[in-house]
Amino acid sequence: MYEGLVISLLIVLAGIASLELDISTAILEVVAGVIAANLLGICSYNAAWLEFLANFGLLGLMFFAGFEIDREVLGRHFKRGLVVSSSSYFIPFVLVFLVAHFFFSFDPRASALMAIALSTTSLALVYSILRERKLLAKEAGQVLLASSMLIDILSMLSLSLIFVSFEYEMIAYLVVLAIAIYAAPKLGRYILSRYKGNVIELEVRFLLLLILSLAFLADRLHVSSAIVVFVVGFILSELLREHEALVEKLKGIIFGFMAPLFFFYVGVLTNLGIMDLYLLAFTLSMGLLAYLSKYGGVLLSMDRYYGRDLATLSGHLFNHRLGFGTIVAVFGLEAGMIPDGVYTSLITIILAASIASCLFLKVKVREF
Repeated sequence: MYEGLVISLLIVLAGIASLELDISTAILEVVAGVIAANLLGICSYNAAWLEFLANFGLLGLMFFAGFEIDREVLGRHFKRGLVVSSSSYFIPFVLVFLVAHFFFSFDPRASALMAIALSTTSLALVYSILRERKLLAKEAGQVLLASSMLIDILSMLSLSLIFVSFEYEMIAYLVVLAIAIYAAPKLGRYILSRYKGNVIELEVRFLLLLILSLAFLADRLHVSSAIVVFVVGFILSELLREHEALVEKLKGIIFGFMAPLFFFYVGVLTNLGIMDLYLLAFTLSMGLLAYLSKYGGVLLSMDRYYGRDLATLSGHLFNHRLGFGTIVAVFGLEAGMIPDGVYTSLITIILAASIASCLFLKVKVREF
């Protein structure tokens, strides 16, 4: 009970600090988890209740990541978005992979996982910043949004190549999963239309059950549950946009309760006590490589379309990795693909890059 009270207090304080300092609340929630585990000693990553709720928050985040992908935006700005997203994702991916594998001697799967975590971009943070700067109505803003969506898709496809098992005996089970995903929109449309506006919030219960059921099935099939939930969020996006009130209720549950616990849990897993000179050198070198290569990749593609000012700011904007970057790091740790020290380094890099991007965009007053 004491741990739960302190965790709740730290998460609320992180939210207040986020509003006062105009910094992403997810960043501060991770910092709160780091403080709780490394300074206060009040929380253990072995706490079953926290792990369960954090995993639920992860599924909710991936569901809304799929939901936020707008098919119309992707269709209208696909070509330019593909150019920007490809250079923004693959340039840092290749460089990080090569350095991790050949210089730091990690195996190919671990190197690829690090490359994904340090090459992705947070769609949620990009969307929020574009909306705050009133750029979503402009072509450049739409291209940036489409690019971040495509980076999410590229990241998800890359992760699936690492985590999904392609053994022959899994084919039958994958067919069952595919049928379940195919039937989800039809079942959802029936449930949402028949029980719309009921006092027991049956639609919310149905969606939460759907997310958990598909995640459970995916785990039993040794398929990443986050990938499955991401796909379901994308498939159900058109249906859910017809039920705005339901979406807002679900967002309240996920972003008001579950997601903060996930980011807090990410911080709890970060053990600063194991940092040594080797890990410090790894963190600094990989952090600089990831930031500068991402910045250069965006600059290279955006400059040809919209000029240096927008390209410069976009390079910093796309260095927001919090969200999917932390998800990939947690996957790698829990799957035993990366050790605790590398996980701590990845989270440190992701946090530092996100904070640096926030500060740069905060002090830059010129509209682009």
